[in-house]
Amino acid sequence: MKKTLLLIIFIFSPLIAYAYDIDISADQLEYDQGADSADAQGHVRIMWEGKTLDADEVSFNFSQQSMTAHGNIVLEEDGNIIFADSVTYYYDAEKGELKKSKIASNAVFIQSENLERLDKENYLGSRTRISNCDLDEPHTSFRASSAKLSPGKRITLYNVVVFIGHLPVFYFPVLTRNLDRGREIFEVTVEPGYDKTAGFFVKTTLSYNLTENLRHSLFLDYIGDYGNGYGTLLSYLTDKTNATVYAYNIEDKIMGMRRWAIKPMIQSRLNRFWILRSQGEFMSDPDFNNIYNRSSWDRLSVRPHNYASLTRAGGSSTLLIVVEEYKSYNFTEQKYELYSQNLPQISYTHYPRMLFGNIANNFNIRYGHPGSKYSAQEFFFKNTISFEDVLSRSFNLTRIFTLTPSAGIAGTWTDKDNFAQQDYTTYINYIGGLNARLRVANWMDWNFFYLRRTISERNTFNVDMNRNDYGVITESLGYANHLYLGSNALIRNTVSYDLRKFKTPFYNRWSSLENELTYTPTPTLTFYVRHLQEIYPETKMQGLQSEIYIGDKERAFLRLGAFFQEPRKKELDNIFGFGLWLTPKWRLDCLIRTNWKVEGNEIEIIDREIKLYRDMHCYNVGITWRGRKDINEGTVEEYFFLFTLKTNMPFSRTNPQDADIFYPWR
Repeated sequence: MKKTLLLIIFIFSPLIAYAYDIDISADQLEYDQGADSADAQGHVRIMWEGKTLDADEVSFNFSQQSMTAHGNIVLEEDGNIIFADSVTYYYDAEKGELKKSKIASNAVFIQSENLERLDKENYLGSRTRISNCDLDEPHTSFRASSAKLSPGKRITLYNVVVFIGHLPVFYFPVLTRNLDRGREIFEVTVEPGYDKTAGFFVKTTLSYNLTENLRHSLFLDYIGDYGNGYGTLLSYLTDKTNATVYAYNIEDKIMGMRRWAIKPMIQSRLNRFWILRSQGEFMSDPDFNNIYNRSSWDRLSVRPHNYASLTRAGGSSTLLIVVEEYKSYNFTEQKYELYSQNLPQISYTHYPRMLFGNIANNFNIRYGHPGSKYSAQEFFFKNTISFEDVLSRSFNLTRIFTLTPSAGIAGTWTDKDNFAQQDYTTYINYIGGLNARLRVANWMDWNFFYLRRTISERNTFNVDMNRNDYGVITESLGYANHLYLGSNALIRNTVSYDLRKFKTPFYNRWSSLENELTYTPTPTLTFYVRHLQEIYPETKMQGLQSEIYIGDKERAFLRLGAFFQEPRKKELDNIFGFGLWLTPKWRLDCLIRTNWKVEGNEIEIIDREIKLYRDMHCYNVGITWRGRKDINEGTVEEYFFLFTLKTNMPFSRTNPQDADIFYPWR
């Protein structure tokens, strides 16, 4: 067998006019000068302009500036690999055609009956199928009548049908998928399960990218006895803006009513200084909750809060402008009614700045136009203004002792009373304080602080001595201790004593003594303890919280906690949890909360949850079992099953977003 290698092929060829440098190797090469053509056969390899073509045979027509390849074709270009039965390529136009092609582009596999090369970056395909499964007959796929493809960048499919095996399950008129590695483009999640109240249910989520920044999720649910529900979540995300719109609707057969919720939200940095935030909460009733809402673990508020704000954050000051409202539910009328509004609220804060003599000045002022129902009156608005201005000066008396006195004035003004009557009212507050900081050692700080605040009579500058507290609304002496044990441990102790005098007897002047320890000897071990101790009128423990966390949540971890509260002094709450990869494919997570009745030595399980996850070939499956205590129904057991279609392999456990696999039921 003879092998021929030509470098800068055929110097007599017309290709030289187009400055093509082509390397060819083959078992056999024949050139027909009369026909101005050449044939290469057997292990043919052609390399030109960063491209590599392997084939069984290749024919060249130099007059037409074309090349035709057949048999075991592998084309590598810009990191993408294309397999095809045949290839026709025109050098001058840089166009061509591929028959029965298969493309591997960043862990996405694309098959097309006919793929036409339009230019250097774009192809037009017919009868195209894409999948993250590398099998000839993939477990899951998206089949389209036509497609536009830019390898390594994106593919747009038209008239798309989603298949699981050979079973069609959903239709999209248009679907765009980004082919950049690591970017989640399309996700299908199926969650069948069982709930004691609803019975058997199936929740389905279809998520896909409409554009590079705009993502859409569609919820199609059968929730057992509750009925059929549907909803949507539209998300827009850029480096400056994060916006979402969540909506859900269900004809609730158990409650006998239509239930719905809409929740828009936006946060956007308009420029270097200004930030826009806005949120809306609209719902049918206060009991709409996570039975339906899977966009967040947090239930929608019983008292919906709608607001829009503009914030200007400068280097030394902040300006905040807010318009907002709260609504409350009228159970008699079965509808939401306006509870309160603020149209608008404007606040300005200037952070401590140095004046003459190293005196620091801290100033803030706020204007509000609140509206509400006061007493039994109708809804009405009033104007309010408040301000506070405090001066302070630090004196470093020694290397380890710093004394900081402070003094200031504050005030409030309103134009109406709580019965909508015009009634201009001003109150003045006088503020004084002293803070002493002693660095006992380079690992210990003692802080002693004194604070006094008085209030004036209405519309005067005189302190209101007629009050029960003689006009002194705050007067306390406090102590805080900070111990820095190396770079891994911090101990904090705080307590204060109320110095005020009262006309009527007042007994409990001591605050609770709070002790807190945070200890992190290694990045995989955290120990936390918080102790609350009443010291007057009797000495008793009010609360104790301790928790230890070992390991890495994304790999393997152990969590232990205990909680004590004085009102339930004969009980102790405990929490136990762990998670780990049993094998490279199997993940197990467990969480148990218990209540220990000390006197009877009885342990009651409040709730427990076990999650088992399996990483399959091109999809993920999981099962969750929950048992929880319910006041009305006793012990309630729930079962959830998970099927999630992978959209970008390989699956990475180190990516925090992958943790969502374990929490899809929201």
